[in-house]
Amino acid sequence: MDKESQFKAIWQANRDRIYRVCCGYVRDEDVRQDLFQTVLLHVWESLETYRGDSQVGTWVFRITVNTCLGYLRTRRRQQNLWTQRGEDAGRVGNGLAPCPTEVCGMRDDIERLYICIHQLPPVERMLISLHLEEMGTEEMADVLGLSPDHVRVKIHRVKKVLRGIWERTGDGME
Repeated sequence: MDKESQFKAIWQANRDRIYRVCCGYVRDEDVRQDLFQTVLLHVWESLETYRGDSQVGTWVFRITVNTCLGYLRTRRRQQNLWTQRGEDAGRVGNGLAPCPTEVCGMRDDIERLYICIHQLPPVERMLISLHLEEMGTEEMADVLGLSPDHVRVKIHRVKKVLRGIWERTGDGME
């Protein structure tokens, strides 16, 4: 199969997953779309180096998460730079403005879940995103570089934290 055909197959099989992961990291629709396109670019550029050590979906997920985390690191550095210069950091735009439900095409509860997930630290965000994608424990362990038992424990803890966030933000989210 040529590179273009491989890419098309990967895109068709993973586009929804890529977008949902981007939703877990940023709430601004324009930023989501930019990240989505950046992920696709990274997949295209890396396609020839994919060795098949893991499933294609796992490989794409790693690229997606790394792209999102890279964006967040860059944004944080930019905000710190503006803050250090005495500028109003809010003018930079944090990419986290609430996304109107009609624009995102999500029901209120799904949007609320993404808002809650966004409050988690990056590793926990990645873990819950994997879990929501119904990825198996073994595959999650491979992505995260943890043992399957450690993954199960972390998922349990993250669910508990997420449940607490959900309950605390209940009335203020609507």
